Parts: sequence; C-alpha cells; structure tokens
Amino acid sequence: MSMDFFRTYAFNYEQNLVVSILQKARSRAMANIDQVSHGACYDPIREAYVLFNESNSCATSPEIFPVSKGITNSGFSGVVFNQLDGKTVSSSITLTGQGQTSTITINSEGAILY
Repeated sequence: MSMDFFRTYAFNYEQNLVVSILQKARSRAMANIDQVSHGACYDPIREAYVLFNESNSCATSPEIFPVSKGITNSGFSGVVFNQLDGKTVSSSITLTGQGQTSTITINSEGAILY
C-alpha cells in the first residue's frame, strides 16, 4: 500500500510541477515582464522543464526544473504565451508513468486545464 501512495504522490507532483511552470510563464507574459512573450518547454538534452522568454530559448534558459524519473511526457515541445493577453496556440501535454496517465490542455485563450 505504501508503494501505491508513493507512486501516486510522485505522479501528482510531476503534474503539479508542469501546471505550475505553465502558469508562471503565462503570468509573466500577462504582466509583460521584460516586455516580451514567455513560454515553457521540455528540454530532452537536460531532461528538464524550462521557463524561457523571447531573449533566451528553451535550450539556453537557465530556469530549469528536473523531470522525475519514470515519468515521460509527450506534446511538450513548447508553449509560448503572448504579452499582455496570455493567449497561445492550443496544445496538450500528456504525462505517463507510475501506472497513470494525465493530459494537461492549454486552450487558445491560455487557460490551463488538467
């Protein structure tokens, strides 16, 4: 029973981390921080989620968050939120691992649904 609890906790932590990173990127874009768009992506080379803006790319941004072992994602090549309005291109991210699957959807208005 304790292993099931740990697996559920690890998966939920990963899901909440991805949602938090997306929310932070959208918030920065809407607050017009540095007067540029902001985004988030998954960098497979660094095995990390990345917060970035127009002045630094996904590959060069120093704001990284390591991915948990045993959890994979698909569809997280990059989400960029527009300055001031937070709008973006609709997309979805699927997390899989620990015997669970979850889909995080970002609609064109920038709403993050999970």
